[in-house]
Amino acid sequence: MTQHVSEPSPPRPEVASPGSRASARRWLIAGALGILLATPASVPAVFDPDAALTGRAEASGLLADPPSPVHVASAERLARLFDRLGYRLEAVAGEAADPVPAVELVALPGDLSDVAPVDRRKHLFIRAVLPIVLSANAAILDERARLQRDLARLNAGAALTADDREWLAGLAERHGLPGVTLDADSLGALLDRVDAVPVSLAIAQAILESGWGTSRFAQAGNALFGQWTWDDASGIVPAARAAGRNHSVRAFDSLADSARAYLFNLNTHPAYAGFREARAAARARSGELPSGSALAGKLTRYSERGGAYIEEIRAVIRQNRLQALDDATLDGVRVADAGSSPSEVEVDG
Repeated sequence: MTQHVSEPSPPRPEVASPGSRASARRWLIAGALGILLATPASVPAVFDPDAALTGRAEASGLLADPPSPVHVASAERLARLFDRLGYRLEAVAGEAADPVPAVELVALPGDLSDVAPVDRRKHLFIRAVLPIVLSANAAILDERARLQRDLARLNAGAALTADDREWLAGLAERHGLPGVTLDADSLGALLDRVDAVPVSLAIAQAILESGWGTSRFAQAGNALFGQWTWDDASGIVPAARAAGRNHSVRAFDSLADSARAYLFNLNTHPAYAGFREARAAARARSGELPSGSALAGKLTRYSERGGAYIEEIRAVIRQNRLQALDDATLDGVRVADAGSSPSEVEVDG
């Protein structure tokens, strides 16, 4: 169990081409869902637009629609779904890679720890978490794109519309910069907080903090990133919590909520200012995110293990070749909820 600097609770607030490819993928997904997923009709859809990051309606197109939540009955069914979709890690990594199917699990299968051999269980966990991280990053990058457009207008001497100013003020307040002057300097500071996290880093931390998705916190509370809370009502009390400690591990309604809270934490908490500065410096040099291994060095305050934790993150990235997933992209095909009929499976584009 590691100690984490927790965040204030965030407010609840290559697309598939048309034609034969999209049509074939539509029916592949529909068939896979119809055959492999088992969900009681009473299970509600859990995606709540008000809980998502705002600004998605004005998105730049990185993610036209949020993935629909998917419920699975077992790890075997999940593996078979991924196989039917042709979703393999080696196919979505590296140059000219396939897009990652937008399968957003609500929760990990309860029997994940039973999957054997170990390598198969690890691959299944990474495949499950990857689209969730990509979706959360895409929502942030959509906001970043709009923020960059507004910043470019200011730098060009153009005036912002009332709607733009209202949106920017809300974005700044949500990211811990309330009441900022909406000028180029202030928006530049905000831009440093509205950015993605390298996929390899996010997945490596999910691996460490959730025990490859098998920990009690991950299974009972959808907690992928080990974030702490001091409200027992919103968390799970550690079985081995030391005397005098009063923290819990924060629980979430879905895995997607956990990923969004993790990104919000890194993007806003004062403990991670160095993380944001290093990311912004890399953006200024090349326009690209730095590697997950490089940014990991700025997360010594994420765990009481400090430098040892950083080395563990880097080892996980290296041993599992997670760096190859940093350029992965999310498919525009939405995988619908397990209770949906084939006609409800949507294809964007």
